[in-house]
Amino acid sequence: MQSYIFACSAIEHFANMSIPADYEYLKTNKAGEGFKVYKKVDIERYISLDKKLSIILPLIYKIESFVSEPLWQEYLQLKNVRDSLIHFKSKDFQPDGWPKVKSVWNDLVFAVKRNNPAIISKKIIGYYLTNSKNIPRWFTKCHF
Repeated sequence: MQSYIFACSAIEHFANMSIPADYEYLKTNKAGEGFKVYKKVDIERYISLDKKLSIILPLIYKIESFVSEPLWQEYLQLKNVRDSLIHFKSKDFQPDGWPKVKSVWNDLVFAVKRNNPAIISKKIIGYYLTNSKNIPRWFTKCHF
């Protein structure tokens, strides 16, 4: 269980550390009139990880977003399991019809059919570092 939580935390930490100190993100307000300026500290706190990965990091790293790639589906699965673990619902304690009815237990028990959460997080981080000249040592020394 903790591997899902740690993998998402690693991705979020990487995303937040990737944002330059002077970076500003302009977000159109809900009415579509005008925009709000988010500084690094605001982005870290108020912008979702989905938006950081799909909009902000591609701008910072000057690459295409991977939302249309299979890796995005892996990320969403990882995040959904993490969210189910953090925000546990009563239906997940004793799901009726398990294992045929979808629950967090299906995701955990049958996870062997998918990539390990740590591998998914490394693939996501690696996507952004593809064209980087300064790949962190911790990333290159990671043995999986």
